[in-house]
Amino acid sequence: MSEKMDKSQLRDIQKQKMKAVVGHQQHHQEEALLQEKLFHSDYWQNAKTVAVTLSLPWEVNTQAIITRAWYDNKSVVVPKILNHNMHFVPLTMDTKLKKGQLAISEPEQADAVAINTIDLVIVPGLAFDQRGARLGQGAGYYDRFLSQYTGHTIAIATSELFCRSCANRIA
Repeated sequence: MSEKMDKSQLRDIQKQKMKAVVGHQQHHQEEALLQEKLFHSDYWQNAKTVAVTLSLPWEVNTQAIITRAWYDNKSVVVPKILNHNMHFVPLTMDTKLKKGQLAISEPEQADAVAINTIDLVIVPGLAFDQRGARLGQGAGYYDRFLSQYTGHTIAIATSELFCRSCANRIA
């Protein structure tokens, strides 16, 4: 990867990589294995409220995580942009959704939960390096939220999302 590659170019490359594997059996199997690891983790077992995104078609699919959370009697909260800040609002089977920032679905209602009530955040990203640094969509919403959040975080990152040559590019 070129030293001159900027984050915007890296985002485009990562999106293309993810779009190329959507629907492939191996990708689905990897997602399922990662989800099972999540479901058996102490972080998941101890969480009462889980924050997760509503994934785009080419992202790691979060629907199974949401469904499992409901099955495990956990509260699910998802991001909603309010006044240029990301907040988390409850998601139930009856929640009505609309397209929000970055064309990502979000609940119509705006009843944000307190940040300290979220036990676990499933962190999305387009790329992750060996140190755990992430590259997001570019708007900075998660970065700002995570700078204030003191609870547990986990990323569900398939092999396509690991960028071994990205050191010092995605911090």
